[in-house]
Amino acid sequence: DPKNIVRPVTLNVRKAFAEKKRFDFIAPGVMMITLMLVTMLISASSVVGERRSGTMVRTVLAPRPISLFIIEKVIFLLGLCAVQLALMLIAVALFGVYFSFSLGLLTALAIASLTFVALGILIGSLSKTENTALLTTLVLAIPMMFLSGVFFNFEAMPYFMNILGNLSPLTMCISLLEQIVTYGIGLSATTSLTLIVISVLAIGISIPLLKKSAVV
Repeated sequence: DPKNIVRPVTLNVRKAFAEKKRFDFIAPGVMMITLMLVTMLISASSVVGERRSGTMVRTVLAPRPISLFIIEKVIFLLGLCAVQLALMLIAVALFGVYFSFSLGLLTALAIASLTFVALGILIGSLSKTENTALLTTLVLAIPMMFLSGVFFNFEAMPYFMNILGNLSPLTMCISLLEQIVTYGIGLSATTSLTLIVISVLAIGISIPLLKKSAVV
């Protein structure tokens, strides 16, 4: 009897990211890694160079707070980050990846830039020479790069490496950008606030260190 014949099951496939290519998913991570390496190296070397040239001594002795000097340095370095990001957006566009500009995207890029600038200034305040700043930056940046989830999935990492990777500022910056350009869920308030706190703490620690180490 035809009534006893079970109707075959049909399966309809609906792809969530049908229009996206593989590079669309790795572009945010590659951009943040490049921004981190260049920004932290430039920030740390700039602070060490100003101390060795004697500019830091004149700044400390001048009748103005050193915090103002740090703010001016941060603004200048953020301008360099803007140039880097503009070039990287042009580069990824050559691979067919286009980011739609929005307030959330600009905010995420600004927070990531501020985080890397602050970390670079902190490294520079702890380093006495450019070589020390370079090596310290690499020692911190390379582990963060490999624990960011760009090259290896978090599921394949040991438990403690998974925890360290998720607590890394680089991972937070990548997640912040991915939430906007890949998943379209908007800016994460928790991640943004955490990165801002890290930046403020790094700059706050750098100010007394620069006062003490102004004379080499």
